[in-house]
Amino acid sequence: MKSKIIVLSFIITGFSFLFMACHKDPADPADPVTTKHNSVLQNKWTLISRTATFPASPGNNFHEIDSPDDYFIFGENDTAYSYVTAYLPFSIDTAFYKVSSNTITFYVNQNQNGFIFQSQDINGNVHDTTTATILSVTDNLLVLSFPSIGSVAGSGMPQYYPGTEIDTLKR
Repeated sequence: MKSKIIVLSFIITGFSFLFMACHKDPADPADPVTTKHNSVLQNKWTLISRTATFPASPGNNFHEIDSPDDYFIFGENDTAYSYVTAYLPFSIDTAFYKVSSNTITFYVNQNQNGFIFQSQDINGNVHDTTTATILSVTDNLLVLSFPSIGSVAGSGMPQYYPGTEIDTLKR
């Protein structure tokens, strides 16, 4: 009888430790920077301008002032939507996203026609993910830096040049 009580007490103690190890305090913030960025980010943002620079091919550089109808929406369901009139119909895009402390990773569906959240490598291969750097985020302004590729058609295959595109958005 004494050995059964000892075994039972070990089992109860083991379950107690297991329960305490798996229990998380809901008051503990996971990552305060990510939580703040995500709560500020989740909104409809009007695209103000897009500026791209390609150091190895300056002829591809551009600065665009966007239409007041152009926007990005970052939803609470971790889905991003874009609409950019200059590139219709290819600028209506949807992608899942994940925010970290200073980046947003977009998970792109290659079966869509949209290319706003896509990126390529210098061989022209399209990636399934694109990571944008958050340069600034406030209640009224969002500035993102996307990797970008400029292409130049010459004799034979196009040449691709790496660059950066800065998208400035406001609420």
